[in-house]
Amino acid sequence: MEEYLTVDKEYLKIYNQGYELAKETGLKSDILEKLNAQALDRLQVNKSRLSVIKAGMKQYQKDQELEKAQKLQKEQQRDNRSKGRGR
Repeated sequence: MEEYLTVDKEYLKIYNQGYELAKETGLKSDILEKLNAQALDRLQVNKSRLSVIKAGMKQYQKDQELEKAQKLQKEQQRDNRSKGRGR
């Protein structure tokens, strides 16, 4: 039996904003830890919204790390193949 998970549209929107923020600015999610309560009030961001933004930013970081690892693995495979041909 398949289980369906529904995600609140607002949550998804905020999560994606965090992802795009990290993608476009290169900022890491830990930068948001430095925001104090006054800054959050001025930005009209509550703590729960901030945690969702951070989750999106962290996902972007994970995606980038995975992409780098995959590129490195392909390069190593290519190098190993070219070394094998030269023997």
